[in-house]
Amino acid sequence: MPLTTDVLIQELAFDTVPTGGTPALALKVQRLTATLGDPWLEKMSRLGLAAASGKSPVGISYVASRFLPDGAELTFKAGEGFMSLSPTLRLEVAGEGAGQVRIKVAEIRSAMPVEKIVGPFLDKLIENLCARPGVQRHPTEPRAVLVSLNALLQARGLTFSEDALWKVSGQPGELTIQL
Repeated sequence: MPLTTDVLIQELAFDTVPTGGTPALALKVQRLTATLGDPWLEKMSRLGLAAASGKSPVGISYVASRFLPDGAELTFKAGEGFMSLSPTLRLEVAGEGAGQVRIKVAEIRSAMPVEKIVGPFLDKLIENLCARPGVQRHPTEPRAVLVSLNALLQARGLTFSEDALWKVSGQPGELTIQL
């Protein structure tokens, strides 16, 4: 049965480590298993599309999203009336080693050819993502980013060993991330 909450933490094991500063202790995560549900994906998709819509010459709005066994799928509407398109992006998500997860635009589907329309939008979106801490462009795949989960979670006060390896697995309705 698909996860109906945003996030489910199944396992969390950590040590407390003195920092020498404030706060006096930090959490060093040893094991973590978290499952992200479709409700989380919808919220993140809506936020991302709202941010992109403000920078787009045409209106962009959320249509649907869902987790798949190898990643996620996002459908959005671009434009208005008979000039609108509703492309679907299929994203592959996989552990990349060295504390990173790869997110790749694997496919763009639409009733009409949309690569020339959606392509520049995706390139700008990837450029904006790479401006954030912990996100960088994949060195060999132009429509992929590497996300350092270690860096993202360190900003929330959690630390990990430098060689932490993340595993990603999915099924309809959820994506599980495991350290």
